[in-house]
Amino acid sequence: MGIGRAFLFAGEVGARLHDKDIDVEKTKPYTKDDTAYREFLVKLRHIKGRMTTAEGRRIARERHAFMAGFFARLNRETTGTL
Repeated sequence: MGIGRAFLFAGEVGARLHDKDIDVEKTKPYTKDDTAYREFLVKLRHIKGRMTTAEGRRIARERHAFMAGFFARLNRETTGTL
């Protein structure tokens, strides 16, 4: 869900879908500089640390691993290093 939401959000604000070299310190949310990858870097990767139950932490770790793997692969694919 997180990945789908991130790409949907990027499309809704008219942003590029992906930019592996994004500098999150120099970009702003809700602008054309926002990307699905920025959404992961700024927000989604931190969710696992905010869960309050053991089961929530377990689920969040699994989902985090999936998202991190997805974006790592996407970065490799977009640079031709896969």
